[in-house]
Amino acid sequence: MIGYGNTDIGRVRKVNEDDFCLLHNQHDDWIAVVCDGIGGSAAGEVASHMAIGIIKDAFENAPAFQKDFEVQNWLTETLNKANDEIYYHGMHSVDQHGMGTTCVGFITLMVARIFLMLEILESMQNIKRDWFK
Repeated sequence: MIGYGNTDIGRVRKVNEDDFCLLHNQHDDWIAVVCDGIGGSAAGEVASHMAIGIIKDAFENAPAFQKDFEVQNWLTETLNKANDEIYYHGMHSVDQHGMGTTCVGFITLMVARIFLMLEILESMQNIKRDWFK
């Protein structure tokens, strides 16, 4: 598989609040995630960058998944960690209080033949998850 990614500031904003990752790990799994900082909130670009960094680190060190529930548990744990760190960071910084990001992506697991999509809407502080196979 070959993948490419790019973000664009668009026509309205002065700061690009997007961040993304497209990774292949040692288990032949792939993850693609795009985080878009919430416009109108403080430091959306910081929140999206933090979320991507946490997801990247977790994916690079993820175990080999064999079952869909293992992936769902890993995703839940990883996204909760991102949420907690973004929330904590925002609570302890006057300039970044209330920051948040959206997050969408997919994971393909070659060994288990699993394809999952993830969607977190509105904010890493107000998570809604939809799991698809």
